[in-house]
Amino acid sequence: MTNQTPITNLNNIPKKQWSSIYHNLNSWEWDDRLGDKPERWDNMPDFYKGPFASIKNIFLDTKFETLKPIMNYIRLCIGERELLHYNNVVVLGKTEDEFREWLDNYLLESKE
Repeated sequence: MTNQTPITNLNNIPKKQWSSIYHNLNSWEWDDRLGDKPERWDNMPDFYKGPFASIKNIFLDTKFETLKPIMNYIRLCIGERELLHYNNVVVLGKTEDEFREWLDNYLLESKE
């Protein structure tokens, strides 16, 4: 897997695992299923908020900039509902009924 991009590697992983990969990335943790960590990963800042934020990509890699396209791809392919389900049921330990109730409230609040 070393010479392939993380998204290429992702496409070789069953989609049922993508939510857990997303969860790891969302916690600033590299998921080894995507291949080797990017160079300098352990020393990369999570994001950059300095005075030159608009030109940061020229001289500073961040975990956010590295993860953003991977996370967007996962969200696009499996959907926000699946990611919310994983977080609520697997991570937080809610029941399916509790998740459905939470989701209904979440969707109602987002329409207001």
